[in-house]
Amino acid sequence: MFRKMVLVSPSVNGVAVQQSKMPITDQELTISVSGIGGAESQESHSRTVAPVASDPTNRLRGFSLLELVMVVTISLILAAIMIPNATTFLRSYRSSSNARDIASQLALAKMSAAAGFTQTELNCTLTGTSCQLEICTTKGAAVCTTYTNQGGPITLSQGMSFGYGSITTAAGSQATLQNTSPIVFNSRSIPIDNTGTPTGNDAIYLTDSHGDTYAVSVYASGKVAVWRYVGSAWKSQ
Repeated sequence: MFRKMVLVSPSVNGVAVQQSKMPITDQELTISVSGIGGAESQESHSRTVAPVASDPTNRLRGFSLLELVMVVTISLILAAIMIPNATTFLRSYRSSSNARDIASQLALAKMSAAAGFTQTELNCTLTGTSCQLEICTTKGAAVCTTYTNQGGPITLSQGMSFGYGSITTAAGSQATLQNTSPIVFNSRSIPIDNTGTPTGNDAIYLTDSHGDTYAVSVYASGKVAVWRYVGSAWKSQ
């Protein structure tokens, strides 16, 4: 397919420019214009793209020796601060956990006594480090003489023992400071003494190698309480 294009140029210096006709295609169109003096010039446009220089500060790199030394130093300082606190916390948690284990066994003894309509006791070996829940097999007796073990014993953590050190004040409702073993409950879940009389004078004391002391006391109503000796008094836990 061809189209006609007519170019009309004005006269230059009195010389007429002849009209020209030329066929062109749809794909290409070329126009030439005679300049002054008859020299034909064709304008050319070009653009130069300069290469982008790489940024040396944007390269991946590792840590410097100074940065590593600073990180190690800060880590050592934090460890020196946190490790003693963590050790104290773990020791306190372990001691408190032993006291709560004994309190849980006493609560279980109460429920077992009521459920079996008999006497139960928590028998702690005060010269050792364990306590055993026992159930009476002679039902109906005012004072039970035969017990059987119920479950396995609970054992104190390393560094823990039964005792109260230099403390002279009793915990809970206990009148005279002393470790009570065994602690016996009757069929109504009431603590009793060795004559079968209800009592609120039962308590177990625990101390660790750092001098922290805990107590588990039983009120006359059967309520079990956990204590810690802080300063010069027992604090409920």
